[in-house]
Amino acid sequence: MANTPKFPVEPGEFQAFLDKYTFEEIAEIFEGSVSGAKRAAARLGLTKPNIQLPKSRLPWRVLAKHNQNGKIPRLLRTGYKLELIEQGRQDIELATWEIHEFEVWERQIRRAGVVVDYDPDFEGTDLHPEGGWMYAPRQPGDEGLIREPDGVSSHLKN
Repeated sequence: MANTPKFPVEPGEFQAFLDKYTFEEIAEIFEGSVSGAKRAAARLGLTKPNIQLPKSRLPWRVLAKHNQNGKIPRLLRTGYKLELIEQGRQDIELATWEIHEFEVWERQIRRAGVVVDYDPDFEGTDLHPEGGWMYAPRQPGDEGLIREPDGVSSHLKN
């Protein structure tokens, strides 16, 4: 029978490891798995919830090369998290800079009269280096921050 890894059981002790090491490194130090280290941190209340945008908020099948963690998808997630906080979710925290960055970005694209769009064949430009992601002129029916593909309900209408 394999030994069960003994991850730190005190929040302060585990936090000290989280401040210095990745989950992969913690798992190696304690001869456990990455998922075990993450579960131990979650049990101690040391992890933030992983908020994924629902399909209605990011309705495209994004190619791996177009990075779902790039600036545009990250800002769309921040906007969604702000909505969840406004609806009373208390397990979500955003830094002041994240809120400010989203608010500035939202104002800029609304003033510019554009929406976010995604095209897997778009290779990018100097203005849109991430590829795939672009700003398109707002058209009638564009109520939110994204160009909704046919059949997707409206969202981010604030």
